[in-house]
Amino acid sequence: MGEHTRVDIGRGLTHRGHGADLLRWLIDFERHDLPVDTLSTRPFDRRSGNPQQRLKNELKYQASSAAEWDRLGDDVARFDQFKESHVFPEAVLDSLGGRALKNARSARQLRPSEIRRLQEQLRSLFLALRPTHPETVTEWTYPALPARITRVHVGTSADTSSIYEVYGAPWPDRFWLAVLWLLKAHGPRFRRCMAPKGTDRCGRLFLQAKREPHCSRQCSQRARARTWYVEHAEDVRKRRRDAYASEVRAKHPGAKLKIASGSIRRRATDSSAKG
Repeated sequence: MGEHTRVDIGRGLTHRGHGADLLRWLIDFERHDLPVDTLSTRPFDRRSGNPQQRLKNELKYQASSAAEWDRLGDDVARFDQFKESHVFPEAVLDSLGGRALKNARSARQLRPSEIRRLQEQLRSLFLALRPTHPETVTEWTYPALPARITRVHVGTSADTSSIYEVYGAPWPDRFWLAVLWLLKAHGPRFRRCMAPKGTDRCGRLFLQAKREPHCSRQCSQRARARTWYVEHAEDVRKRRRDAYASEVRAKHPGAKLKIASGSIRRRATDSSAKG
């Protein structure tokens, strides 16, 4: 297991307007390197080292992995506290009746296998919505969310100024309905970085800030450099040819050069070499 970035959505749930924080957590979680499920996939050699130290390392590793799974389970369960999505357990709707819906939730913590499956489904969803190479997509599909709505209610604000829908759904279906709300609310800012990186593209998902089209300053710089090079490619090649010609003349005075569009060829050596 490689190093995984710590992701935490706890602080994003303590103030109003935290939807962007939740979507950033989803983006981080989608590329998060999950901890291993068993000790058989440990990253270090179990056959080497002192047996007592090896056992100590294994117990420490097991505790760390378990704590990581618990934290991720808590983070996922917190999506059930996202009341802006207006999705509640059916039992809560039945028990509250016409009373106001506040913080009544019953989300259980997911098992490691469920969290891993959740990440795989989230990656497939994000890839369908924001493909790495959209120019190759010939037909846009409608990816299905692994969720179902079992009840639909209608609510109204205390001052009767607005009417809104309230849904009933099981868990973890409510997680996906919260994801849907977040994507609808922040869809225009939900981007995949198309900056060049090596022979491909960066491809990292991010939430756009202002009008910045890339995920980082480094990607913005690479994109600007690539654009400038494409626009000034001929000038760059000419400078390289001139620089190479100057270098050859300095090393071989009197040499005759043939300057081609793609290269420079020295047709003859200097006169001293001929002699």
